[in-house]
Parts: sequence; structure tokens; C-alpha cells
Amino acid sequence: MKNKIKILILVLTIAAISKSYAQVAYYDALKIKSYLSNGQIPDDTTKLNSIYSILKHYVVFAENDKKDNLTTVMSAFAGNSFLNQMGIGIGGVQADNKTMIASAVSFVGNANVTSFANGFSNYLIKHGTEELLIAIINSLKDDKKYPEFKILFPHTRLLLDNFDPSEYSNVLNTIKEAFDKDLQQLLGDIPQLTTLDRSGFIDPVTKKHVDYDKDAKARVNAIKDFIDTDAGRLLISAMEVSNGFITGQKIPDIIHSVSGNGFLGDIPKADPNVTNAIRLLDIVSYSIRSNIAGKDYISLADFTTLMTDPVSSKIYLGLLYQQLKNEKITINGNALAGMLSSDATGFIKFAKQLISKIDPLKTSISAFVNARKKGEKDLTTYLDAVIQNADQFFTSATDISVINSTFMFPDKLEIVIQYVSNTLEIVNDICAKNYSAAVTSSLTFMSDNIKSQNSSGFVKFFVKYGSFAANLIQAQKPADAEAAIESVALPAGSYTIKQNSDFNISLNGYIGYALDFKHFDVSQGLYANGISAPVGFSFTHSFGGFFTPSIFFSVIDLGSVVAYNLSNPNTSTTSSSGTNTSSTTSSMNQQIKLGSLFSPSAQVFFGIRKTPIVVGAGWRRTPTLFYSSGSTYTTVGAKSVFNISALIDIPIFTLHNTPLKN
Repeated sequence: MKNKIKILILVLTIAAISKSYAQVAYYDALKIKSYLSNGQIPDDTTKLNSIYSILKHYVVFAENDKKDNLTTVMSAFAGNSFLNQMGIGIGGVQADNKTMIASAVSFVGNANVTSFANGFSNYLIKHGTEELLIAIINSLKDDKKYPEFKILFPHTRLLLDNFDPSEYSNVLNTIKEAFDKDLQQLLGDIPQLTTLDRSGFIDPVTKKHVDYDKDAKARVNAIKDFIDTDAGRLLISAMEVSNGFITGQKIPDIIHSVSGNGFLGDIPKADPNVTNAIRLLDIVSYSIRSNIAGKDYISLADFTTLMTDPVSSKIYLGLLYQQLKNEKITINGNALAGMLSSDATGFIKFAKQLISKIDPLKTSISAFVNARKKGEKDLTTYLDAVIQNADQFFTSATDISVINSTFMFPDKLEIVIQYVSNTLEIVNDICAKNYSAAVTSSLTFMSDNIKSQNSSGFVKFFVKYGSFAANLIQAQKPADAEAAIESVALPAGSYTIKQNSDFNISLNGYIGYALDFKHFDVSQGLYANGISAPVGFSFTHSFGGFFTPSIFFSVIDLGSVVAYNLSNPNTSTTSSSGTNTSSTTSSMNQQIKLGSLFSPSAQVFFGIRKTPIVVGAGWRRTPTLFYSSGSTYTTVGAKSVFNISALIDIPIFTLHNTPLKN
């Protein structure tokens, strides 16, 4: 009897255990997975009920609890971090078909949208970056503000004049290529600044004269003032010579170019001996220029044959005489045309001297040009050879004592050769497409020679937009494009622009601390407080006083993200699939909701003079907030509040600015 009782107890125990653990998780998991749609609970009623029929066996109900419907079963899984990722346990779901639409709405509103939100935010960032980039590029077409741009970046300007901003995505690579071409010929473009007109320009559409704006006019005047000095002419002439070398121009063409107006041929208030010496070199050099491709001067044999023929030699010397006479070339008071007529021996020796010294320089230039075409990265050896042979050639080219022992080439013109050496070092960076280094070297070179205080505006312009072009050309991904934007976007301290504006419109960000009250009557209590980082549009009018008022309309508020990142500086977000969106170390324990960022507002801010601090107040719609405690998420819906803030002013980009009149 006792054995039967034991057996009965054992059977009942096994039955009880079997009833408690009738579900096999392995098979149930496979079944539930088959009912899911893209890894999430489906909208299909039949599949929902099938999932419910499995999950209800994993829920313990209180005795006599008759609420074992789909809604209560699903709710029982709240806080289950594994199933929550699939939408199970987030919000209630009604089994009743009549309320299925309501359940679907509830599901959509509460479902994990981390992947969608992350993807969509990346889309906004990408296109926001592009919109900002094209706005910056497009603004450079304004000759009234940036008259230098079309000279320093002619290929880019031509492209900008012939495309619509809406076609930006199609021409981005073309814009980069245009900037690339412009930086490749930078040394040739800078000397063209001599063509700037101090008075303004003629509008190509209206055909009317247009004045530069105040800042542009100051830059143009500074450029022209500098170019009209000895140092200015020497500097741009050196750049013209270097550009001729790297582009493979013939030496007599290079000499002819720098001997002309705007360069060494008409230095204002210069000693006539200076300009006449360079004109003498040009006339003799160009008289023996070869018209054969790849050869600079005629051969020494050809020149000797010319001069031994009694007829051709007289014609040559007669033409040389006429040029010297027309130009009224004199050195130390001696008319060179008359000297040639009396004795041509020295002039013939000078011509032979140029021919005999050209081959080493031409060979080194050809080697450099060929290496550049082949795409060799380090051209230092080739450039060193060019510099060495150029020095030797121009030493002979400036030795005019063979014409008359009392003649000496002015010392200051020898500075051009020294400058050529400096500019060719920049060429090495340009050829290697190391444009940032080229811009930096150019800045150093110009700063060492341009001492005028008024010219600092041009130097800043050149560095700013040269860096922008360099970064844009080398941009391979959005972060690189961001670097390009940072080179021209408003820098830290830009709040002072608003504080000195009669009227300013800016895309603006703020960061600081805010208090949200339930009603405009703050005595009725605080609703929330914490980090605030609104982004939107600011409209500012300064009265020149202690406070600068602005009306601000926000679109989003990144306060919650900023607060988290301040507490967790090494953070990456993780999507529902477990894929990291960045390479940093820790993971953000948060699901991004669509309502988490949207926070429109209308507020009045007052900037405190000479500081980036603003204080203000106004209406704000709070974003939907999500708080986590372990694996449980609490949602707080959006609410209209009265906001009081103390923030740091961070202008992102100026859309319009009218300076405050003194």
C-alpha cells in the first residue's frame, strides 16, 4: 500500500511539473520568430494571436485572474530587454479585432525606431552639410564681396556661374576638380591680382558700375598698394617665373611676361636703370627665341650662321636696334640703340651667353614636368635641380657687363631669383596635392613680405578660402566635408558679429541650462529642468547697449543627447540589430524615438555685451522624453511650457548681416 502511495505521489508530481514546464523554449522561439515581420511583432491579427498563444504560457497570473488576454500578456513582458527589442512588452496590444487599428497606432508610437532614427538623422546631417556647403560656395560668386575669388579660383568660378544650386549633388565632384585645377595653377593666378580695379567692376548683366563693399574695397586697395611697391612686384614676378617653370613655358616667354606692365617692367617710382635693365634682357632674349617645340632658344650654331651672313646679320641687328630705340632704353645715361649702332660686339656676346647657358635649366625643367605628368609624389630632387640651374642661368642672364664694363644688373632684381627658390618649394606641395601645406607655406611667404597692416585682410581671405578649397578637394567622407565647412564657417567668438549688427539672421545653436515651468505663472511650479541645446533661426537687432536682443525660433533640441555625452564622453549608439554606429568604447543604453528631438519654440534672448552668454524666456514644446532604469523605459510625452534659459550663443552660419552704424 505504501509503495502505491509513493508511486501516486510521484506521478502527480511529474504531472504537476509537466504542466508547469509544458513549453519548450527552443521550439517556441522558432515558432515566434516565424510569426515576426522583419524581426518585429507583426500587424497581422492571426500572427499576433499565435504569438499570444505561446507567450501566455510564460506568464504567471494571480489566482482567479481572468485578464489573460493579448494586452495583459504582452504587458507582462515589459522590462524584458531581450523581447523588448522585437516590440514585445512595449505598450499594450488589443486582441479584439475591433480595436486592432488602435493597437497598431500604439505599436508604431512605442516601437523601437533606433535604426530608423539613426538612418534618418544621418540623412539629415548629410543633406544639411551639403546645403550649408553649397550656400558657402554659392556666396563666393558675389563680386561685390569677393572680387579676388574669380582671379584666384577661375575654373571654380566659371563652373559656379553655369550650374544651379539644385544640381549640387551632381556637380560636387566637378566642383572639387575645379578647385583642384585652380590650386595647381595657384602661382600663376596670384600675379593676376594686378588686374583688380580699385574703383569696382561692371556688372555683366546690368552693364552698370558696381562698388565693392567696405571690406572688399579695403582688401583690393591693400593688394594694389602692395603690388605697386618694389617688394610687391618682385614677389608676384617670382611667382610668375615659378609658374612658367612648372608649366613648361619657354624661358624667353617667362622673361617676356615678367618684363611687362604689372610686373618688373613698370615698377612705380623705380630707378630707370632697374626697368631698362629688365627690358634689355627681354628684347635680346626674345630676339633669339626658337619657334620649335621643346626648344627655348635657337642653337648656337644657328645663331653663328646668322651672324656670319652679311645680309641676315644686318637685318637682325637692325631689328634689335629699332626695338631699343622705340623703348628708349638707357642705362647710366647711355642710349643702348646708339651703342649698338656703334659696336654690336657686346650685344652679340650677350645673346650667345644666354644660348650657351640655357640647356641645363631646360633639361631640369623638362625632367620635372615629365615626373609631374607621371604622378611621382616626391619631386624634391627635380625641383632642387631646377633651382640650381635657374640660379646659374640667371647669373649669366643678368651679367650685362659684356655689353659695357660699367653696366651692372640692379641688385634688387636678383631678389626675384631668391624668391623663385621659395615659391618652388610651394610647388612641391602643390604637385603632391598636399594643398593644406601649400596654403600654409604661401601664407608664410606672403606674411614675410607683405608688411602693410591693411593687407592683412587679403592674407586672411587667401588662407580662409585656400584652406576651404584644400579640405574640400581632399574630402572623402562627410567628416572631411565638415572639416572644409569649419574652415569657412563662423569661428568661436562669432557672437560678437550679432552684437554689432543692425540686423542679423543666423542659423543658430545654443547650449546651457533651462528651467521649464508648467505655466507662464512660474509660481505654479517647475515642470522640468536640465541641459538645453536648441537649434533654429535667430533674428537679432543690436542697439549697441549692454544687452543685444534676439528673437529665436527653434526646430530641435539636442539637450538630452548633449547631457548624455557630457556624462559619457566615450559613447557609441547601438541599433536594435546590435550594430555600433561609431568606433568609441561604451554603448548608449537608449532607444532613439522620433519625438526625442523635435522641440519647436518661440523665445526672446538677450545677449550680454562682450560675452557669449544669453538669457531669455518664451514658449517651448518639450520633446518626448525617454528615461531608462535598468531595462525599463519610461516615456514622458511632449508638453507646452514656459521656458527660462541661460545659454551660450553659438552662431553656426550667418544668413544676413547689416553692420551697426557708428
